[in-house]
Formats: sequence, C-alpha cells, structure tokens
Amino acid sequence: MPTEAKWEYAARGGLKGKRYPWGDEISHDNANYSGTGGRDKWSKCAPVSSLEANGYGLYDMVGNVWEWCSDWDASDYYSNSPPRVASRGFNDLSYPRSIDGFRCVSGL
Repeated sequence: MPTEAKWEYAARGGLKGKRYPWGDEISHDNANYSGTGGRDKWSKCAPVSSLEANGYGLYDMVGNVWEWCSDWDASDYYSNSPPRVASRGFNDLSYPRSIDGFRCVSGL
C-alpha cells in the first residue's frame, strides 16, 4: 500500500494548486460520494472506472471508498500544509467497513 504522501501525489493526477484532480469544486459528475446525481448513479460503491480517470490514468481516487495507506494518521501531521485532495480519518482494523478499500501500488 502507498504512504499517504504517495497516495496524495497519485490522487492529484499531476494537477497542482487545486483541491481535486479536476479543479476546486466536487460534483457527482467527477466522484461517487454522499448519494447520487450527475454521472454518479450509485448510492454505494461505484464499479471500478465508472467515472473519468485523473491525469495519471488512475480511477476512483476521489470518492467511492476510504483507502487504507501504509502509514498512520496523526492530527497535526499536515497542520502547516495547503488544502489537500484527501480527507483523513482513522478506522480500527478490527472493525472492517464496506466503504473501506485499499490500492496496491508498484514503483511509486
């Protein structure tokens, strides 16, 4: 699994200075989250590659599921950084959820 920093880099898809890989606003045309609308027709997880890939050709980097990373979340870790493409949280491995996922990576 990637570290948070590597996941963040991949999630941005090469776009710098924006909140999301396509710009500063989120919509159901770009991501699967909080219900349905626009191109997002799935109330739960969308099938892989249902929406457009980011600039690196990676699908589902925003929305769909919370992705595990190989390092730990700390409340002050990114306290002095600009807004990030990720929303962070903590989930105990003992309590799996259907909205959690992971992404295997190679060569990042």
